[in-house]
Amino acid sequence: MRLMEFLAIISGVVVGVVVFAGRRIDYVLILVHFGHIRSVATFETIYDNADDEATFSLNDKSLGVKTYAEYLRLHNAVRKTAYTRYRMFYDSLLRLVLIRMLPILLLPAILFWSRWYFYLFGLLIACTVIFTYKSSIVRHKVGFYQRMLIGAILANYQKEQKKKAKAK
Repeated sequence: MRLMEFLAIISGVVVGVVVFAGRRIDYVLILVHFGHIRSVATFETIYDNADDEATFSLNDKSLGVKTYAEYLRLHNAVRKTAYTRYRMFYDSLLRLVLIRMLPILLLPAILFWSRWYFYLFGLLIACTVIFTYKSSIVRHKVGFYQRMLIGAILANYQKEQKKKAKAK
């Protein structure tokens, strides 16, 4: 392997690790896990399954609810607008990934003009390693992202309700 090809792969790995460090890989994983949900009925099935105590225990501190009964009341109150809130979150994450992250990831490929595919191979290596780390060591599986999304929807509802209460 020549030096320029090796440098392109190493640069791809470094840029991939820097860009996907922290929570940014979670954004991509949320898009992957929820990309198949296009209908209200499919989302409501997932939303209705999130009225369990595991989801409550994951989000009880961020939502400010103290009992499981309060959580169930909040969950039922949000049900009418949950899908529109989900689409708002999903679309904003999609825009974030496509407009902010993807150009940052692909811009250095210009430096390796004739060997851009080696750079992309390095990015793929970084994504694979981080995804493997998240799924096997940290153990963030699909259920974690579902609960995180439901918690964000409920928190958004509470935030809107507080704004409405202050406006009155």
